[in-house]
Amino acid sequence: MDFSVIVTGVLEENCYIVYDEKGTCVIIDPGEDSETIADHIAEHDFKPKAILLTHGHFDHTGAVVDLKDRYEDLPVYIHYDDRKMLSEPDSQGAFDFGVDNEFEADKFIEDGDELLFGDLKFKVIHTPGHTKGSCSFLCERHLFSGDTLFRRSIGRVDLPGGNETTMFNTLRDIISHLSPDLVVHPGHGDFTTIKEEIEQNFYIKQALE
Repeated sequence: MDFSVIVTGVLEENCYIVYDEKGTCVIIDPGEDSETIADHIAEHDFKPKAILLTHGHFDHTGAVVDLKDRYEDLPVYIHYDDRKMLSEPDSQGAFDFGVDNEFEADKFIEDGDELLFGDLKFKVIHTPGHTKGSCSFLCERHLFSGDTLFRRSIGRVDLPGGNETTMFNTLRDIISHLSPDLVVHPGHGDFTTIKEEIEQNFYIKQALE
């Protein structure tokens, strides 16, 4: 397993292309810049099998429609609790940026699901707080955390679907119990580790008090 990161859009969202040795790949959170994503896939002769969405906000989903048009039968996965966000732009926060982004997911995921694509295996970890359906995807020792956990910070809870109490419960009951050696790849910004965040993230420390 390996991956590439493409920083997309004005909000500098991290889109990840995770791939195996045979070129099977999964696209996580294609926020914008579908041409750049497609060019990278073509350059490496990757074979896209799915789009995984950590949550339903527009800055993580803006290139989905274009990519589905480009790659036939490319299914989109999202947690059931965020399903309506995809068909209701106001609940994505899209209208605030003048974006009209509407589509539907193909498959709904739940906590504990295991998703297999070629030699890639992802475990779904439901990590609500930023949105009701926010999920993180664990692949080997890598956690793709969306907007749940950032380096030294967390995702906002004042956007559509956010809840402060739920976020702190997630930090206390889920994130803090993950293996400390996991490398965290967030939806925005630099990578980190669970160990670093438990030791240095103010919000996790507050949740654990």
